Amino acid sequence: MLPFAAEDISAQHIPTALPSQLRTDRSQPLCRMSYIARRMGKEDRPAAWLVGYIRQLVRNHGFPGPIAPRLYRGEMLMGANAVYLHASWHKVAVDAWLDGLMPPPMALVVNEAEIAAHAETLDARAALVCAPRGRGRA
Repeated sequence: MLPFAAEDISAQHIPTALPSQLRTDRSQPLCRMSYIARRMGKEDRPAAWLVGYIRQLVRNHGFPGPIAPRLYRGEMLMGANAVYLHASWHKVAVDAWLDGLMPPPMALVVNEAEIAAHAETLDARAALVCAPRGRGRA
């Protein structure tokens, strides 16, 4: 028994397409996490590790996020939080990031001054380690 009368159903409540036909852009091929793992050479890692790894790439290194938000426990998750085992990405964006073809704002910028400062710190610590030590206590 239906909780409403059959005549209450209007044309606006009837879907016009099957869920499999609702994908908006069929011109761009999609890929899944298995493709990303193979491209990175990490296909032997567990799924939970891959999810965490790709989330960190999205958050910290400009990796493209999944194409659709994820509905999880009634909350719409986007960006890094939308990464899960069955998420989909635009294959062109993933390939561009992995091949190093992302635009400059997305690429990791190396700060040479920071590298020089770290090198000086390492040199100072190495000098302490290699310094001769006295045999007795003063």
